[in-house]
Amino acid sequence: MKKIVAAIFVTATAAYAEVPACSPTKVEGEIRDLIETVMNLRARQDEAFADYYDDDEYSFPGESWVFKGRERVAERGRAIKASRASGLTWKMDVRDLRVKADCEMAWVTGLVHAARLNDEQKTTHRAEWRLTAVLERRPGGWRIVHQHSSVPVADPRQWWKPVISPN
Repeated sequence: MKKIVAAIFVTATAAYAEVPACSPTKVEGEIRDLIETVMNLRARQDEAFADYYDDDEYSFPGESWVFKGRERVAERGRAIKASRASGLTWKMDVRDLRVKADCEMAWVTGLVHAARLNDEQKTTHRAEWRLTAVLERRPGGWRIVHQHSSVPVADPRQWWKPVISPN
C-alpha cells in the first residue's frame, strides 16, 4: 500500500511540475492579441472571427438582442453576406482596452470605434459602442464565452452617425 501511495504522490508531483507557470502579464498580452485579431477579422467581414467564440457563448450585441452559441455565428454569417453584397466594409478598433486576466479566465472592456466605408474606401458613417467580454482558456485555446455590447442610443437606426464629408 505504501508503494501505491508513493507512486501516486510521485506521479502527481511530476504532473504538477510539468504545468508551466502562469504569468498574468503574458496572459494579458495574449488576450489583447486575440481581441485585436477578432476585431480585424470582423472588420474584413471574415467569418473566421467566430472561431474565437465558444459554442456555449452568450452574446448581447445590443440592447435588445441575445444570441447563444452557434446562433451568433449564423446571425453574423447572414450579416456578412448582406454586407459583402452591398459593397460596404468597416474599419474597427478597440480603444481604451482594459484587460484583467489570470491563468484560466480573463475579462476585457473597451470602446469600439467603427467607420463604415463605401466602395471607394471613404468613411461614410461612424459608430462607437462599449464592449465587455469574458474569456476562458479552453482545450483549443482562449475563447470568448460571453460578450456584451451597448450603444449610448437605444434605437439601432441611430447607431451609425453619417459623416458629412467622406474622407
